[in-house]
Amino acid sequence: MGCHCKLFATDQCFCFVQQLFGSKSGNHGTSDTDGRVQHVTFQATQAIFNANAIVGIQLAELNKKLTANTFHQTELTIKENVATAYYSILVSEDNKRILEHNIENIRKLVKATHTKVEVGIGEQIEADQMDVTLANLENTLRSVNLNIELAYSSMHLLLGIGVNDVLKLTDPLKALTDGCNSYDLLVQPFDLEGNVDMQASNIGLEMSKKQYDSSLASMLPTVSAVFQHNEKIMKSAFDMTLKNTLVLSASVPLVVGGKNYAGLKKAKLAKLSSQLDNEQAKDQLLLQEKQLRYNLKTAQTTYELQKKNIEVSQRVFDNITKKYDQGLSSSVELTTANNSLLTAQSNYISAVLSLLNAQDSLKKLLGML
Repeated sequence: MGCHCKLFATDQCFCFVQQLFGSKSGNHGTSDTDGRVQHVTFQATQAIFNANAIVGIQLAELNKKLTANTFHQTELTIKENVATAYYSILVSEDNKRILEHNIENIRKLVKATHTKVEVGIGEQIEADQMDVTLANLENTLRSVNLNIELAYSSMHLLLGIGVNDVLKLTDPLKALTDGCNSYDLLVQPFDLEGNVDMQASNIGLEMSKKQYDSSLASMLPTVSAVFQHNEKIMKSAFDMTLKNTLVLSASVPLVVGGKNYAGLKKAKLAKLSSQLDNEQAKDQLLLQEKQLRYNLKTAQTTYELQKKNIEVSQRVFDNITKKYDQGLSSSVELTTANNSLLTAQSNYISAVLSLLNAQDSLKKLLGML
């Protein structure tokens, strides 16, 4: 929709026109044989109805909404990825702390075992067994350090900061696990229409409908109004020229080709396809909600179980370590207890990550991330 204006005058009245409009473009008119101006015409054209223009404006608004929605989706994805990297670093550093504590204790026992062998009250095989146990722990610690370094690199990349920039995490793992509100989160309602993925699907459906309307609009007439004002400077005594004229014009496509019908049919099929995709998106999101709630319940139960398991495994390992130091247990028992503790640590790490990630996945779906 718009307005188009023209002014017609001769070159002789250019100064008058320039004072009024500041431009020479579009000047035209009629003059007598002496070159004197006879009349000046002002014409304005306004589109009243143009279906394609209306649909185009509506599509532009929908595209603006889709862009904002895509930005929100990207923002949520980045938040989720940053949180995952954050959790990985915290869990790995907590695991590193436990391993360093156990390695320190094992080193003392290795030294004591070799001392017993040297004085003849211990067997070499036990010393060798303890060396292997210590080597396994140190190798595990190196792997953990590598994982921490990779996790920090991933965090730098996600945050868009330099690799050499110092990044310090302030929240300890215990604060995150103790502050888990899984049960409170599970009772939160799910607003399907407020979900960003559902909103994207709805906008896509609306855009397909407008595309169909656009194809249909190409077959509709275009209506416009033309206003013309005539100002005569020199006129005869008898002049029938109308001073003001308003004309309505309509442009009607008399022949609609097969290409238009094919485009309309294609747009209609695209609209039906978008409707089916929209219904499928609703079903998928409702199914995803149930799955994520189930995942969070399972992760919470597993975390509580593995938390108790690692506490028990640590106490067993500490007890066997004391007995071995006092000569009341063998290196085989100590190795078995150490392997059980490593398994418990691995299970605990997996349970913590699963719990925190399950929480974030459900929060993202509920729009709470």
